[in-house]
Amino acid sequence: MYRVNPAFRPALALALPLLLVACLSGGSSGGGQPQACPPTVEIQGFAFQPALCTLKAGDSLVFKNLDSSPHTATSPAFDTGNLSQNQASQPVTLNTPGIFDYHCEIHSGMKGVIEVIQ
Repeated sequence: MYRVNPAFRPALALALPLLLVACLSGGSSGGGQPQACPPTVEIQGFAFQPALCTLKAGDSLVFKNLDSSPHTATSPAFDTGNLSQNQASQPVTLNTPGIFDYHCEIHSGMKGVIEVIQ
């Protein structure tokens, strides 16, 4: 079993979600670099699209479920609650710069990352 040096754990905790999303997206958005978040993050094919994006502090976005199955977008910073087919969330506004991992509470394999910048 491999053990991580405790000094590297904070950096690893920040890097792993970005690496995961870059791998899941195939690195097609500029080598895994986040793109600007669109006004609406679509949930389609049991995935958040885009799964990795950048938002300016204070800006808002909504999540819209295009699947027939219900989904959520949930993180410690926000929770859309259950979204039915064609339902959009209330606007999500993130005011603090940082990296916000989120997931679907119903389908644990669905994950995304929002990077909030100044």
